[in-house]
Amino acid sequence: KVVGAAQPSPKSVDDALSQFLGEIEQIPPAHSAVKIGGRRAYKLARAGKAVELSPRVVTIHQLAIRRYEYPDLELDIECGSGTYVRSIGRDLAAALGTSAVMSALERTAIGKFRVEEALPLETITAEIVSQRLQPALVAVVDLPRVTISDDEQIELQHGRPIKMPPNVRGPVASNELAAISPNGQFIGILRAKHSGELWPIHNFGPAV
Repeated sequence: KVVGAAQPSPKSVDDALSQFLGEIEQIPPAHSAVKIGGRRAYKLARAGKAVELSPRVVTIHQLAIRRYEYPDLELDIECGSGTYVRSIGRDLAAALGTSAVMSALERTAIGKFRVEEALPLETITAEIVSQRLQPALVAVVDLPRVTISDDEQIELQHGRPIKMPPNVRGPVASNELAAISPNGQFIGILRAKHSGELWPIHNFGPAV
């Protein structure tokens, strides 16, 4: 809200939202964890130094008004990773000739995990954990998979790369793959290199 600025109508807000759908360029907020010359942007900003960040491409799948009672605006946002919600609020306000600050943020889903399926912390017991704990593979269901041998697993657990096997399932668009043992156990996350090698990012499997 800016003193003297016109109050945006619900229609003008709704119309302005359309320009933020799809792939857009977004400048991260100054108080973000992006590094500038090896230092976090928020540390520079808190020290009173000027922060200039380069725009990055992010994807906004859906953007809708949940509630609008001026000056309060609540939005439902479905976006890709790397999106800064604070920047959406900042840029939307600028498009409407005013300014805004984010007062609350609630993440309702990430991948297939939804807040409706979550458990309150105070209700979690050892018995509930054993009943509700899901396989680790569920967390990487969107990554292409590669089955690795015991010998390859040893190499990865020592931080050494392996050659890209011919049994990769799915396109490696993100350069990351889920490594699976021959018996279907989740071993870790690998990164594909242009040299045709797979390097370990995270190892989870037991030592072979």
